[in-house]
Amino acid sequence: MGFEAASRGAQSVVQIDANRDVISALKASKERLKAECVDVIKANVSAYLSGPPEVFDLVFMDPPFRKNEVIQALAALEKGGWLSPRAKIYVECEHELALLQDVPASWVLWRKGCSGDVAYYLFERQMN
Repeated sequence: MGFEAASRGAQSVVQIDANRDVISALKASKERLKAECVDVIKANVSAYLSGPPEVFDLVFMDPPFRKNEVIQALAALEKGGWLSPRAKIYVECEHELALLQDVPASWVLWRKGCSGDVAYYLFERQMN
């Protein structure tokens, strides 16, 4: 999704993954597509979100399932200053996760659905 966003005019895209093979594939795609606005970072998302924030207008989150990472990451996005006041946050997670009870209060659900084992949600942050 990051490369698609870049191809549609995103000023900058940050792709984060802890898996070495995924990072290699992302870097190869970046090179092949000449996607200069894309940064590929090998890191655990929790470690990345504990660092100095960048403000994002759009976040796509698809963490490893059943590792209890998504709720912590959502909280870190909100508390750490990572989101613009009207940011959109798209999340994919395991369908059995009760995600809605742990979403920050300032996030409004726009859409949700389920496809097989995957639940997906689109939120908009509502801050003044």
